[in-house]
Amino acid sequence: SSEHQAEKASPEEQERDCRALADLHDLTVVAVYRDTERYRAKTRLVDPSGTRTDRPALQRLLQDAERGQFSTILAWKEDRLYRGLRAMLLVLDAIQDHKLNVILAKETFDPRMAPVKAWVAGMELESLKERMTMGVKARVRAGKANTGQDRYGYQRMGEKIIVLEEEAHWVKQIFDWYNNRVPLLEIRQRLIAANAPQKGSSIPRKVNWAITSIQGILGSAMEYAHGVKVQTRAGEAFTIPVEPIISEETYRK
Repeated sequence: SSEHQAEKASPEEQERDCRALADLHDLTVVAVYRDTERYRAKTRLVDPSGTRTDRPALQRLLQDAERGQFSTILAWKEDRLYRGLRAMLLVLDAIQDHKLNVILAKETFDPRMAPVKAWVAGMELESLKERMTMGVKARVRAGKANTGQDRYGYQRMGEKIIVLEEEAHWVKQIFDWYNNRVPLLEIRQRLIAANAPQKGSSIPRKVNWAITSIQGILGSAMEYAHGVKVQTRAGEAFTIPVEPIISEETYRK
């Protein structure tokens, strides 16, 4: 689990407890499997939830088990291995197929009770997600920023969305060029020549100032002029007021 999810025990503390358990049972630690960071699943980044079966470290553990790399799995608690029925079945199949022992630092492992515990853990997780979603909805309903990509020209600062002056300058310039009939390719070349900054991204940019980035800014003319930020959460859309960057006259043009 991550630091904020851990039950008063960070991943480092959990590993320390497991290593002490290995010493107690005279076992040699051959590998440590940690899923603590976001990872890419198909086309998007996801959190390493215990309900997921595609966690990179879990997949490595299962592959190493098949290759006979170890005889025992040590875990802090059972829900560090899985928190859902699908993930549980995957792990229990590996345990049974490869005749593995399981030792837990804070609990006693009983494969007969595993389905019940996995179901309860999954229900607890769903309940937690529901409470978190309700909390987020309440915040955005009150006009407070929470999640979502910052539009070019803006930046989240705590619960507010503020204008980022350096980017806002180029927003105005892009609309000015466009309204003066400068072609998109020429606008792109001018931005690159001026070394205009681009919004940071979790994925490295392959193209500097792609045409689609410029079209995205121009396509948000209404939001830039009227000062709105729309956030969606669990199928609902919420409008957060922000400071406009372009004038109403520019928008009409």
